Amino acid sequence: MEEELEKQNLEAQEEEEATEVDWWSPKDGCFERIEEVKQPVPGAVQPPKWNGPESSKPFVEITADYLKKSTKIKDWLLVFIVLISVGLFFNIINLMDLATWASKHLVPWMSAIYIAIVVFVNGYSIYAFRERKPDAVFMSKTYVASIFGNNLLFYLLDGSNKLGVVGHNAGGIVIASLVYNAGLFLFLCLSDQVSLVIPESYRKVSTFNYAVVALLVVVACVTYLVG
Repeated sequence: MEEELEKQNLEAQEEEEATEVDWWSPKDGCFERIEEVKQPVPGAVQPPKWNGPESSKPFVEITADYLKKSTKIKDWLLVFIVLISVGLFFNIINLMDLATWASKHLVPWMSAIYIAIVVFVNGYSIYAFRERKPDAVFMSKTYVASIFGNNLLFYLLDGSNKLGVVGHNAGGIVIASLVYNAGLFLFLCLSDQVSLVIPESYRKVSTFNYAVVALLVVVACVTYLVG
């Protein structure tokens, strides 16, 4: 009788422990314990299970396809993507205006070249997040920093007076840009949603990325010197 009770208790304990499963988290590349296992959604990609420290951990290769199937761009990250998408539209208009102003010798051609690079980085950042590229976060940070740099450079070159814009308005634009872009930059650094969609262990910065940053810095410096 005691053996049967002990057996039943053991089975109940095993059943209770079976509800606790370690799931693979693409956010930081480790296993996370959850108390309740939800019913799998039909068609959804299910993460591999780990039965405990006594068993071997399954090897999960984090790829762009895996992240596209297991993560979604939503919440504040979606807001960020929408904001930089709107920014892309205005940056293209700004590029067209700068090309016109440069043709009239109101601003140096290097200003138009700088914005052309910014437009490229802007568009690539949107594409990189959508396709889960390893350099998505780095290029997005580069874009945010370049927009602030562009507004600051425009103000330092006295572009407001050359184009008939009231000076104190231009100063307000620089301050607003500082606050706005600082907020976006901090979001990219601290957001859990960003870390989930583009895990830190998956991120990679290539020579191409550094070359883009170097080109932006060089063009900005030349623009300031010839302006």
